[in-house]
Amino acid sequence: MLPLLFLGGPCYLTPFEMVCSLLIRFIIWSLVVCFWIYHKLRALRQWVVDYVLEPIHSVLEPLFHLLPAAFLLSTILALLISIAIKQGTDVSREEITRFGYRFMVVALSGTLALLLLSLPLTPLYPELRFDTFFSSSRLTLLLQAVIVASSLLILAGSDSYLAENRWRGMEYPIIFGLCALFLLLLPSATHLFSFFFCLAGFSLALFVLIMYDVTHHAAREAALKYYFLSTFSSGLALFGISLLVTCANGAAHYNALFLFFITNPAGNHPIFAVATLLLLAGFFFKLSAAPAHL
Repeated sequence: MLPLLFLGGPCYLTPFEMVCSLLIRFIIWSLVVCFWIYHKLRALRQWVVDYVLEPIHSVLEPLFHLLPAAFLLSTILALLISIAIKQGTDVSREEITRFGYRFMVVALSGTLALLLLSLPLTPLYPELRFDTFFSSSRLTLLLQAVIVASSLLILAGSDSYLAENRWRGMEYPIIFGLCALFLLLLPSATHLFSFFFCLAGFSLALFVLIMYDVTHHAAREAALKYYFLSTFSSGLALFGISLLVTCANGAAHYNALFLFFITNPAGNHPIFAVATLLLLAGFFFKLSAAPAHL
């Protein structure tokens, strides 16, 4: 009787036995279907983890440590698009300048808040990001927070200038935001090329700010002097970097250069000493550090 209940062969069953047979069949097939669904869902879950979540995590995990810089960059682009849209309307340049100033204050304040919120989640010791071009640590975040706070103070001090020159201060918040962005990336750079990229971007934006008040003779003179000195220092730095990377067998990361310094003192390699001198001279000119501060 039991085999017939499971297989459904021909037999005479009472109504109670028929109900029991159908119930047993339903339970067995339900378990089979549930096991099949569980097996497929487990395979689907593993596929999602391997081919969806892990690639997304590998992309977004480095971005998390550069989230303040990414936020500042996105706000600068949003401000640029907003100003371009407002220029096509009847909004005056004075109102656009006032809007850009307030927008940049909010952007820098949000960046500072993100830096402070990310501080407990950041490792104490540096961790390399983006193929060793940048790193993240608590010290880096503290330096970035100081840079953003200083940028906020400078922007607040520019309020009186923008109030007097609202008709030509429309682009000032964008250029100032680019300066703050390149300075924000500078402490996290762990590669000579990323360091030079941040420094060159900051110098270019700073040149535009120096020459912003182009109607004044002092502004034009200071901008031209800064331009020629910055170009000269960039050439020195790039030539020094090329010589240094050549001497270090292609190494341009700070840790690799540090190991090369230990194993090969500068006195044993004259080209290495010249490269270090050119690199320091170029960076000193860029940073206006003594004795290249004139």
